[in-house]
Amino acid sequence: MTMRVARHDCFDRWVMEFTGSGPAPGWSVTPYGASTFLVDPSGEPLSPPLEGTASLDVAFGAWYDGTPLDQSAYAGPLVLRPGDTTEILEVRLISGFEGISHAAIGLAEPRPYKVAWLTDPVRLVIDVSTA
Repeated sequence: MTMRVARHDCFDRWVMEFTGSGPAPGWSVTPYGASTFLVDPSGEPLSPPLEGTASLDVAFGAWYDGTPLDQSAYAGPLVLRPGDTTEILEVRLISGFEGISHAAIGLAEPRPYKVAWLTDPVRLVIDVSTA
């Protein structure tokens, strides 16, 4: 898996790209009007808070890509702080518990967003409006 953030004309985009093949894992995106929220499995507030005044909690299910089970399938950065985006200020991989992983996206302010599951390559994409 890899993740990245990029600026586009009318939106900032976060992408979690998966390797391997198979059906899409379950996923959900929960918006929060704050830069912190409760984290599984502890139930404690996200600490330190994300950059920005709002956030998205992105939960996605297990995706088996052939990586041995005693190794992490994700070897990238746990925190991204893009310098050229206006709405997505920070992305943090925050937990993995019982087959569910969470990424937290810190937003400058609450904004409309859309979520898509795309193929070739397989990826979960969130576009946050900048207009």
